[in-house]
Amino acid sequence: MKFLYLFIDFFTIIIPLLFSFHPKIKFYKTWKEFFAASILVAVAFIIWDAVFTKIGVWNFDPTYLVGIYIFNLPLEEILFFICIPFACVFTYRYLNSIFSKSWNENVEKSVTIFFITIFFIAGVWFWKRTYTATTFIISSRLRSFRPAR
Repeated sequence: MKFLYLFIDFFTIIIPLLFSFHPKIKFYKTWKEFFAASILVAVAFIIWDAVFTKIGVWNFDPTYLVGIYIFNLPLEEILFFICIPFACVFTYRYLNSIFSKSWNENVEKSVTIFFITIFFIAGVWFWKRTYTATTFIISSRLRSFRPAR
C-alpha cells in the first residue's frame, strides 16, 4: 500500500483543517504564526530524524511510501512534522475554547517534577537504546527551557 503513510498524514489533518474555519475557533486566523513556529521546530526534528536514520536507529519501509525523498527522508515523514503539530495545536485551541483551565500551581509543579523524574529514570534505564535514551533524557530537561510566567 504505497500511500499508507500519506493517508495517515492526510486523515490526521483533514478534520482540524476543516474545522479551522469554525466561527467559535477561528484557527485559520493564526495560521501565519503557527506555520512560522512550526517550520522552525520541524527543521530541528527533520535534522534529528535524518541523523537517526543515517546512523541506523530506524528506517522507513518503502512499501508504505510514495517514493519521494527530501534530505534522505520520505516526503510523508517531512509532512508528519507539519500535520501532527497542526492537529495537536488545533485540538489544544479547541479544548481551550470549551473548557476552563485553572490549574493549581502546586499541582502543576508536582506533576512536572514527577514527569521529569520518570523521563530521566526511563532514559537511564534504556541507555543502550540510543533514540529512547536520548528522547527521555532531553525531555526530562525541557522544563528548564520553559519561560517564566
